[in-house]
Amino acid sequence: MDQSDIITLRHHEAIPSKKGRFPSLDGQLDDGTPFTSYRYSNSSLSGLIDTSPEGVAKILAGEVRGAWLPAPPDAWEEPQLSSRLLAKIGLEGMASRLVGQDEGLMYLAQEPQFDPVRSYARYGTGRGWPYHCRRIYDANKKWIEANGDEVQRIWEWDILVTEFGEWYSVLALFGLELTINMGERSIEGYLDWLHRHQNMSPLYPQT
Repeated sequence: MDQSDIITLRHHEAIPSKKGRFPSLDGQLDDGTPFTSYRYSNSSLSGLIDTSPEGVAKILAGEVRGAWLPAPPDAWEEPQLSSRLLAKIGLEGMASRLVGQDEGLMYLAQEPQFDPVRSYARYGTGRGWPYHCRRIYDANKKWIEANGDEVQRIWEWDILVTEFGEWYSVLALFGLELTINMGERSIEGYLDWLHRHQNMSPLYPQT
């Protein structure tokens, strides 16, 4: 949660912490004057910027026409922390699918092929675990629901099982697709699957 790219995403999309707080974000006025942007959830103001007296004077004088904030990147920093998070999400997602099935959770807990990813997710055991990252739609894309309402999709998740028996956890956060192999430290099978399926997302197999 402290990674700079996650903080940037949380600020732009107004994602609070467990205590209901939004992270601040540093930016620049168009003349290079620095400022800090804040967001609020329990105020009449949705947010404000804090800058120097010189910056305020320039704004009041009409010398500033715009401001710049960093945009959420299309790739996450700290690959090991990110891949451990994706491994945890994959395991928990698989568990949610197996709840209610006879011996389903027992299979997930005891199946040897998942031992490496379990150990990596919990303890960071072994070398890094690669994952695939790409944008499949704009973060602010509007989706039309059946009742006609426009909504923004925050997250989507599914499991892809390839023709070769590989299991991939596929997560999309605000349109950023993150895929990790649940069986081994390799993403080559997913790249091959994308090539054979015209780069469509497993989350949208009909397109």
